[in-house]
Amino acid sequence: MSATTGISSSAGVSYAMQLAQTSALQRGLFSLGTAVQSGDLTSASSILTAFIKANPQFDSAASDGSQSQDSINQDFNALADAISNNQVDAAKSAWTQVKSDLATSGVSDP
Repeated sequence: MSATTGISSSAGVSYAMQLAQTSALQRGLFSLGTAVQSGDLTSASSILTAFIKANPQFDSAASDGSQSQDSINQDFNALADAISNNQVDAAKSAWTQVKSDLATSGVSDP
C-alpha cells in the first residue's frame, strides 16, 4: 500500500466516523425535539439525559469558554429545568432557543 493510499484510507475512515457522529447527533436532537414538541416530557427527559451523556460538550458544566458554546449549554440547562419541572410551554420555548443557537453555531437544524 502506498503512502497516498494509506492517507486517503485514513481520511475516509475519519470522515465516516465524523459523519456517523453527526448523524447520531442529529438523530438525538430530532428525537428530543419531537418529544418536547409533543409535550411528552417523560420521554424528553430520558432522551435529554442520554443525549447529554453521548454529547458531553452540551452539558452545562462543560463549557469551552466560547460565548456561543456557553449560550448553547445554558439553553440545554434551561430545557432540562423546564422538563424536570414538567413545564411544557417553557420546555417548548427552551427547545426553540436550543435549535436557534445550534443553527447559529453551524449545527444543522434538527
